[in-house]
Amino acid sequence: MDGPMEIPPRQWKIYSSRWIRRYVTGLFALTLIAIVSLPVGKLPVFMMVVGLWLLWRYCRHTGCHSGEDWQQQIIFANDSWLLKTPTENYPVYLHSATVWQWLVVMNFRGVVTGRRYDVLLLPDSIDREQLRRLRVVLRYLPVYGLSPAA
Repeated sequence: MDGPMEIPPRQWKIYSSRWIRRYVTGLFALTLIAIVSLPVGKLPVFMMVVGLWLLWRYCRHTGCHSGEDWQQQIIFANDSWLLKTPTENYPVYLHSATVWQWLVVMNFRGVVTGRRYDVLLLPDSIDREQLRRLRVVLRYLPVYGLSPAA
């Protein structure tokens, strides 16, 4: 072998995690219980409940707590990464990655904007075989803190 091993182009489809949705729902429910049990007047409690409801709607709208139809894709080809959402494509580079058997955290930086994109994968976010392949690719690549200019 003369040079480093080439990784063939890969595409991973990521789905909304039921575990994260349950966690967020529980967090909002516990916050609601805490707000209602506060020893303050009815108007402040009403304003906090309305604020919590607006935050809930915002999270559902922006994808924090999406339904089953939400889907994202990560594409790796020619030593470059692309994040695809239902509305946009983001060329990114992989800034860092943490890989465990039951959890994968990837931190991307936008090539054009420099914006940070974090991807959290639990076993129910991606097919089992695809998760295994992604873990292999991430363990092979030197990703920690490397930018395209480096």
